Amino acid sequence: MLADLIIMSLPREGDVAQADPVDLAAATGTSILRLGTATSREAFRRVLLGWKDCRESRCALRAALPFLRRAETILIAGVGDEASPECLSAVQRYLCARDMNAQHDHIPDNGKGAAASMTEVARREGYGLLVAGARAQGRWKERIVGGATEELLRTDVNWLLAN
Repeated sequence: MLADLIIMSLPREGDVAQADPVDLAAATGTSILRLGTATSREAFRRVLLGWKDCRESRCALRAALPFLRRAETILIAGVGDEASPECLSAVQRYLCARDMNAQHDHIPDNGKGAAASMTEVARREGYGLLVAGARAQGRWKERIVGGATEELLRTDVNWLLAN
Protein backbone atom coordinates (compact mmCIF):
# COMPACT_ATOMS: atom_id res chain seq x y z
CA MET A 1 0.00 0.00 0.00
CA LEU A 2 1.33 3.43 -0.91
CA ALA A 3 -0.42 5.71 1.55
CA ASP A 4 0.87 7.98 4.28
CA LEU A 5 -2.42 8.01 6.15
CA ILE A 6 -5.64 6.02 6.12
CA ILE A 7 -8.74 7.96 7.20
CA MET A 8 -11.67 6.07 8.66
CA SER A 9 -14.97 7.03 10.27
CA LEU A 10 -16.86 5.64 13.22
CA PRO A 11 -18.66 2.42 12.38
CA ARG A 12 -22.34 3.04 11.72
CA GLU A 13 -25.06 0.92 13.24
CA GLY A 14 -26.05 -0.61 9.90
CA ASP A 15 -22.50 -1.49 8.84
CA VAL A 16 -22.07 -5.20 8.24
CA ALA A 17 -18.29 -5.06 8.54
CA GLN A 18 -15.50 -2.55 8.88
CA ALA A 19 -11.76 -3.05 8.70
CA ASP A 20 -9.99 -3.27 12.07
CA PRO A 21 -7.85 -0.10 12.30
CA VAL A 22 -5.04 -1.74 14.29
CA ASP A 23 -4.83 -4.74 11.97
CA LEU A 24 -4.82 -2.34 9.02
CA ALA A 25 -2.00 -0.27 10.56
CA ALA A 26 0.02 -3.40 11.34
CA ALA A 27 -0.47 -4.94 7.90
CA THR A 28 0.27 -1.78 5.92
CA GLY A 29 2.61 0.17 8.19
CA THR A 30 0.34 3.15 7.64
CA SER A 31 -1.05 5.39 10.37
CA ILE A 32 -4.81 5.46 10.87
CA LEU A 33 -6.81 8.64 11.51
CA ARG A 34 -10.28 7.82 12.78
CA LEU A 35 -12.73 10.69 12.76
CA GLY A 36 -15.11 10.63 15.71
CA THR A 37 -18.40 12.36 16.34
CA ALA A 38 -17.05 15.88 16.94
CA THR A 39 -15.08 16.70 13.83
CA SER A 40 -14.81 20.32 12.76
CA ARG A 41 -12.26 22.60 11.18
CA GLU A 42 -11.07 23.45 14.69
CA ALA A 43 -10.74 19.83 15.84
CA PHE A 44 -6.99 19.45 15.42
CA ARG A 45 -5.86 22.75 16.96
CA ARG A 46 -5.51 21.11 20.38
CA VAL A 47 -3.78 17.72 20.32
CA LEU A 48 -3.27 15.26 23.17
CA LEU A 49 -0.31 12.95 22.61
CA GLY A 50 -0.81 9.85 24.75
CA TRP A 51 2.64 8.68 25.78
CA LYS A 52 3.92 5.35 26.97
CA ASP A 53 7.64 4.61 27.08
CA CYS A 54 7.57 2.28 24.05
CA ARG A 55 8.33 2.03 20.33
CA GLU A 56 4.68 2.50 19.33
CA SER A 57 4.52 5.93 20.99
CA ARG A 58 7.61 7.03 19.09
CA CYS A 59 5.99 5.82 15.84
CA ALA A 60 2.82 7.76 16.68
CA LEU A 61 4.85 10.91 17.39
CA ARG A 62 6.56 10.68 13.99
CA ALA A 63 3.26 9.98 12.21
CA ALA A 64 1.53 12.90 13.93
CA LEU A 65 4.21 15.53 13.21
CA PRO A 66 2.22 17.15 10.35
CA PHE A 67 -0.76 17.55 12.71
CA LEU A 68 1.42 18.66 15.63
CA ARG A 69 3.12 21.36 13.55
CA ARG A 70 -0.29 22.94 12.87
CA ALA A 71 -1.60 22.57 16.41
CA GLU A 72 -1.88 25.56 18.71
CA THR A 73 -1.53 23.45 21.85
CA ILE A 74 -0.05 20.00 22.45
CA LEU A 75 -0.34 18.07 25.69
CA ILE A 76 1.93 15.05 26.14
CA ALA A 77 0.13 12.85 28.66
CA GLY A 78 1.45 9.73 30.35
CA VAL A 79 -0.61 7.58 32.70
CA GLY A 80 0.73 5.80 35.78
CA ASP A 81 3.86 3.68 35.56
CA GLU A 82 3.68 3.44 31.77
CA ALA A 83 5.36 6.83 31.29
CA SER A 84 8.19 8.32 33.26
CA PRO A 85 8.18 12.07 33.96
CA GLU A 86 11.71 12.24 32.52
CA CYS A 87 10.56 10.77 29.22
CA LEU A 88 7.53 13.09 29.06
CA SER A 89 9.87 16.03 29.62
CA ALA A 90 12.21 14.79 26.87
CA VAL A 91 9.32 14.58 24.38
CA GLN A 92 8.27 18.10 25.35
CA ARG A 93 11.81 19.39 24.77
CA TYR A 94 11.90 17.62 21.39
CA LEU A 95 8.68 19.32 20.26
CA CYS A 96 9.55 22.73 21.71
CA ALA A 97 12.94 22.62 19.95
CA ARG A 98 10.90 22.41 16.72
CA ASP A 99 8.84 25.49 17.64
CA MET A 100 5.77 23.58 18.79
CA ASN A 101 3.78 24.69 21.84
CA ALA A 102 3.95 21.54 23.98
CA GLN A 103 3.36 20.85 27.66
CA HIS A 104 3.42 17.55 29.51
CA ASP A 105 1.38 16.05 32.31
CA HIS A 106 1.86 12.84 34.25
CA ILE A 107 -1.61 11.52 35.08
CA PRO A 108 -1.89 9.20 38.11
CA ASP A 109 -3.35 5.78 37.38
CA ASN A 110 -6.97 5.92 38.57
CA GLY A 111 -7.78 2.30 37.82
CA LYS A 112 -9.84 3.14 34.72
CA GLY A 113 -7.02 2.41 32.30
CA ALA A 114 -4.76 4.63 30.24
CA ALA A 115 -7.15 5.09 27.31
CA ALA A 116 -10.08 6.03 29.54
CA SER A 117 -7.92 8.49 31.48
CA MET A 118 -6.58 10.14 28.31
CA THR A 119 -10.02 10.26 26.69
CA GLU A 120 -11.42 11.88 29.83
CA VAL A 121 -8.69 14.57 29.77
CA ALA A 122 -9.20 15.13 26.03
CA ARG A 123 -12.94 15.69 26.46
CA ARG A 124 -12.70 17.76 29.64
CA GLU A 125 -9.96 20.07 28.32
CA GLY A 126 -11.12 20.31 24.70
CA TYR A 127 -8.43 18.37 22.86
CA GLY A 128 -9.82 17.55 19.42
CA LEU A 129 -7.30 14.85 18.47
CA LEU A 130 -5.81 12.07 20.57
CA VAL A 131 -2.58 10.58 19.21
CA ALA A 132 -1.34 7.22 20.47
CA GLY A 133 0.74 4.22 19.56
CA ALA A 134 -1.14 1.05 18.69
CA ARG A 135 0.11 -2.33 19.77
CA ALA A 136 -0.34 -4.93 17.06
CA GLN A 137 1.21 -7.92 18.80
CA GLY A 138 -1.06 -10.11 20.84
CA ARG A 139 -4.30 -8.64 19.47
CA TRP A 140 -6.34 -11.69 20.52
CA LYS A 141 -4.97 -11.43 24.03
CA GLU A 142 -5.78 -7.72 24.08
CA ARG A 143 -9.30 -8.34 22.82
CA ILE A 144 -9.91 -10.86 25.57
CA VAL A 145 -8.08 -9.21 28.47
CA GLY A 146 -8.34 -5.61 27.30
CA GLY A 147 -5.77 -2.87 26.76
CA ALA A 148 -5.36 0.79 25.88
CA THR A 149 -5.49 0.22 22.11
CA GLU A 150 -8.68 -1.80 22.37
CA GLU A 151 -10.22 0.84 24.66
CA LEU A 152 -9.41 3.63 22.18
CA LEU A 153 -11.14 1.73 19.40
CA ARG A 154 -14.39 1.93 21.38
CA THR A 155 -14.28 5.70 21.96
CA ASP A 156 -15.98 8.30 19.77
CA VAL A 157 -13.11 10.83 19.86
CA ASN A 158 -10.89 11.68 16.91
CA TRP A 159 -7.69 9.67 17.17
CA LEU A 160 -4.56 8.90 15.22
CA LEU A 161 -2.98 5.50 15.86
CA ALA A 162 0.36 4.35 14.54
CA ASN A 163 2.24 1.11 14.89
